[in-house]
Amino acid sequence: MNPNLTADAADLDISDLSLWNDGPPHEIFRELRAQDLHFSRLGDFPNENGFWSVVTFDDIAAVGRD
Repeated sequence: MNPNLTADAADLDISDLSLWNDGPPHEIFRELRAQDLHFSRLGDFPNENGFWSVVTFDDIAAVGRD
């Protein structure tokens, strides 16, 4: 199990490259899909606010149509 899953999902930073060492962090995405949307702050980039992750099929389809 990924140790990052024990953290509050609101604090997960999916831009952290260490999460991707073994490929996509599928366990984290599974957890994020339960939230619908997730905002990741960019700790390594202080001049950037962060980004929203759209992770459910329906939301991705809606964003694609919008």
